[in-house]
Amino acid sequence: MKPQEQSAARSNLFPFPDTLTQQRLAYIDAHFPAVSYGCKPTGANVFVQLRMVPKKRGMIELPQQTRDFNEQQTCLGLVLEVGPSAFKDRDSGKPWHEGPWYRTGDLVMVKRHQGRRFAVGVPGTDERVVIAVVNEYDVDSTVDSSFENLDTLYDQII
Repeated sequence: MKPQEQSAARSNLFPFPDTLTQQRLAYIDAHFPAVSYGCKPTGANVFVQLRMVPKKRGMIELPQQTRDFNEQQTCLGLVLEVGPSAFKDRDSGKPWHEGPWYRTGDLVMVKRHQGRRFAVGVPGTDERVVIAVVNEYDVDSTVDSSFENLDTLYDQII
């Protein structure tokens, strides 16, 4: 998905925005830049963009080795795309009786070292984001309203 399509898709996720939704979208825009990753998930795989690791902590620029380590520790992510077989019975192809656990645009927590990961450059910067390819059942939880509190938790991990 191209960055312009991603931004448009984000604005369509919540057609009737309230204050929490506006805060959530601002948080997503600040920590999950739109990137083009050039592929689609297959089967029951899910693409989760992990929270971007900042280059600086206060006034101190973090060494690349520290940033690489922090990228591997990040477990907060944004669901980018869900594969066509996700949340479906593998034998019959019917949707799960409880329905999908999350959808594109949800903030989620994934296991720390789960899935395959690849880095994608952020257009117009020298930054990069990491996209994790995980199975539909490897997402631990969705983050509904306390997403800002996760920044405090995230800062304690670094």
